[in-house]
Amino acid sequence: MFTSLTGNANALLGGILVFHDPIGHTPPHIAARMAAFCLIILGAALLPGRLRAGTPTPTDPRAAVRTSTIATLGQAEI
Repeated sequence: MFTSLTGNANALLGGILVFHDPIGHTPPHIAARMAAFCLIILGAALLPGRLRAGTPTPTDPRAAVRTSTIATLGQAEI
């Protein structure tokens, strides 16, 4: 996440400093764009991280199934 954040921030700063992209023409317009950028960063920080593959969570229906039950089901089908 940190790499993505710094890459995007550098691209934005490069656009402003190198190519002279306007942020806004009035102070309220500039403040609104900066606030929107901060809200996007906050939203990205609040996204849940990835879980490990195969590790069931307590809300996962697979967590309630025991391996002995799976073995019994597998033998019943044979």
